[in-house]
Amino acid sequence: MPKILKFSLFVFVVAIVSLISVNQAQAAAKIRFTDNVQLDFTNVPATVYIASSSECDSLTVSTSTLNADVPAGSTFTLKTANYTVLGLTPSGGTTTLAFDTSYFSAGYVSQWIASSSVATATVSFSLSVSAADTYYLIKVDGVDLSYNKSSSDKLISFSYTGGFSAKTFTITQETPWWALPGPGAVTAPADVTPPAISQVTVTVGENQATISWKTDESSISWILYGTTTDYGLERKTTTYLTSHSLTLTNLSASTTYHYQVKSKDSVGNIGSSTDQTFTTLALGEKPISGMTIEELKAEIARITALIAQLQAQLAEPLAKPAIIPGIPTDFRFEKTLRYGQVLIDVKYLQIVLNSDPETRLAVTGVGSPGRETNIFGPLTKAAVIKFQEKYTSEILAPWELTKGTGIVGKTTQAKLNLILGI
Repeated sequence: MPKILKFSLFVFVVAIVSLISVNQAQAAAKIRFTDNVQLDFTNVPATVYIASSSECDSLTVSTSTLNADVPAGSTFTLKTANYTVLGLTPSGGTTTLAFDTSYFSAGYVSQWIASSSVATATVSFSLSVSAADTYYLIKVDGVDLSYNKSSSDKLISFSYTGGFSAKTFTITQETPWWALPGPGAVTAPADVTPPAISQVTVTVGENQATISWKTDESSISWILYGTTTDYGLERKTTTYLTSHSLTLTNLSASTTYHYQVKSKDSVGNIGSSTDQTFTTLALGEKPISGMTIEELKAEIARITALIAQLQAQLAEPLAKPAIIPGIPTDFRFEKTLRYGQVLIDVKYLQIVLNSDPETRLAVTGVGSPGRETNIFGPLTKAAVIKFQEKYTSEILAPWELTKGTGIVGKTTQAKLNLILGI
């Protein structure tokens, strides 16, 4: 049977005997709940508790409201006997939660207010809803944030990053247009994004070379190699991994080899690295692993001199990147964007595309400069394709593509961020 905690009207709680432990030596939360604590709310459809292991720095409770200061790294959760009402975990600064039971009249929270002690913070929220596998719309101060589909156990989880001065969060059951059934419904596109290959390293010897790399999804991989860009030789793996390594043997000493890494995901998308080279060691030349201390010192001195030379070449100041109005200075493209999505990232994408007459969505009307939306529709897809084909060598060539896909994957994101000066 949960212990009951009664609060007088708007009384600041500094201690809860036997239920809350205060660790003065800990720099995080000052108050920790070691058991579920019942709140004496009135006129609510279900009894509400502060969940065990919740933490906060201060707490103010009345018969219908609750305010809690939750420090970064701590979690504070309100619950009923059977489900989570509302939980939050800040990752920057202290977040103040304002909970009003008038928005809990249906048994599930529909609105709450959160504010932060820092200008830009990230807070993860979790809450239960009335239906499983159903779309819900999250809004912040009346502006659409995202559509979220509830899990099979009726739980919604999402994060918000931004200025946190008394933001009002609301959640309503609403199906996005792109998920509606029947004529005109948009089917989520199949995975057409190839694995991204990164962190390629080579360790060479006289007659062999070990090449290692990573992919952003599990893939089988292989290496084409040879003394020319025609390659002619191949070495394969047969296991789906994200960290890969292959050793090429029977190589000639003092010889430059060309090679290209390829990786294929489980649905058949193939990613490729650009052509690269390595040179095997001369006969009798020692690899670093076999050098004496004195030889290592000499090698370090040689590399240090090369670094100094490169730094001198890069000493010229870089031009300050242009700032595109309408996009926050700390924003960067990190999500895969595609047809049918409704996200604020899509609006920023449209702003970048509209900044170049060659990739503009429209000259007038919805989607034109100044009238961007957060809906990824046909105009956005067509403009993304124009953008990808304009920068073919940077966006499409690494995937061995010549036509734009309309999907904002990793190389498209990289080019967009470069335009933003990131």
